[in-house]
Amino acid sequence: MSVPDPSALAPLLGAILATSFLGSLHCVGMCGPLVASSLGSASRSSTLGAQGLYHLGRLGTLALLGAASGAIGAGVSDLGALFGFQRAAAVGAGLLLALWGALLLWRGGQSFHLNLPGGFGARVG
Repeated sequence: MSVPDPSALAPLLGAILATSFLGSLHCVGMCGPLVASSLGSASRSSTLGAQGLYHLGRLGTLALLGAASGAIGAGVSDLGALFGFQRAAAVGAGLLLALWGALLLWRGGQSFHLNLPGGFGARVG
């Protein structure tokens, strides 16, 4: 087993650091207000219980969403391998991401609203 060149790890470590920093900003902006609103002016013992339930629900939801996403991705990958269009799907996904980024740049980074069936809506971008 060979030891990797430390200079080859620098880009990976930089990516990990940047992702961790951006993920922390996301958590402060999204999770912080949710926790603060769920706690209110409760006593210390009920505050700890509320925090525990919040984090348990959050982690459970994320685990279920991650498992569902992984299962869907594995199914799509298996279908692609079965019918032989993995490369075309990869190129299509890359083009879709590039188009999405170009649309956001064209809109000046502003989000936009998607109208989903059944009256559900989503802010995107």
